[in-house]
Amino acid sequence: MGLLLQRLWRVLFLMLCLGGGLFGCSYIRYVAIWHPKTEISFESQGLKLSGTLIKPRGSGPFPAVVILHGPGPQQTHGMSGIAYRMHANAFVKKGFVALIYDKRGSGKSEGSFRYLDYPGFMADAGAAIDFLKSLPEVSADRIGIATNSESGFFVPELSRKRGDIKFIYNRVGPVVPFSEVAVYQQRLRLQKAGLEPEEIDRILRLMQEIFDFTIASAREGQAYYDKNRRELQRKVDQAVKTYGAKMLPFGSKIMSYNHEKLTRIAYTYNYDPKVYLTDCQVPMFFVYGAEDELVPTGKCLEFLDQLKHLRGNIKCRVYKRDNHTLNRFPYIFFHGYYPPGYFMEMTDWAYRVVNDKI
Repeated sequence: MGLLLQRLWRVLFLMLCLGGGLFGCSYIRYVAIWHPKTEISFESQGLKLSGTLIKPRGSGPFPAVVILHGPGPQQTHGMSGIAYRMHANAFVKKGFVALIYDKRGSGKSEGSFRYLDYPGFMADAGAAIDFLKSLPEVSADRIGIATNSESGFFVPELSRKRGDIKFIYNRVGPVVPFSEVAVYQQRLRLQKAGLEPEEIDRILRLMQEIFDFTIASAREGQAYYDKNRRELQRKVDQAVKTYGAKMLPFGSKIMSYNHEKLTRIAYTYNYDPKVYLTDCQVPMFFVYGAEDELVPTGKCLEFLDQLKHLRGNIKCRVYKRDNHTLNRFPYIFFHGYYPPGYFMEMTDWAYRVVNDKI
């Protein structure tokens, strides 16, 4: 029986290797074979966050990177965590210590994800950096961040506030205001639903009006809210009657006045990373998919082209065949079919930055 099992394992391994070779799969290289790892935890705002530390062999000191999350609850274990593990292992193969962790309120991390906002995200990311800086095997002045989607929004602000982040690798993170991202996403959704351009514009104008109302109410207070709520609700009611509640990118009822909640929501609606990107001086590498359905790649590149003229340490890469995940075959063992050369370019660039070769 033991000999039979050995043969079965060999056959399975050969099949995986053959599949990796045929499909350009990165699973074997960046997930199936792990480097030494340690389950760790660190504190952020009184909460314990759970994570995994992956290290190269040797004593160091090594450069390090924190791998941040996309939108929604995110954890580093199971199928949903494969992308984070792949990016972490890619960095480790290049000589970095990599830290991945369960998002607050997700997996084994404490706290509530429901009320988490960008300041909370930044606090957790900052705590992860501080944890790395406390390790003797890490070079405290050579720690960078690799973002994913939504985390690309706030890391430039975090970098400006801290002043100790060595590089930012921004994977499909928007560099335009939140409202522009929302309009882009909803326009595509409404187009797929078959609405006419005039109808789409009408709905999106109302969505922007709700954003503006929320921001103004948080700033001006309840008197402004009470004065303008009824007319805005009338417009929402008419939109629900015309298109149906499920078609609209906003709720059928304007939320009741709650200053704390309004302030939190308004902060997001009004968020503009351009303010921080203009002042952020660390080297940054932006990677996008030309077919991204969640982030307006074209508008992001327009701004980054302008930013390049102000400073010379920005790099951009657009993969013409790819969408928001940059993952071309997200199934089982071939979950890691990223664009050819994707991981090598990412880690080569980061390696040059931390060794002051850029």
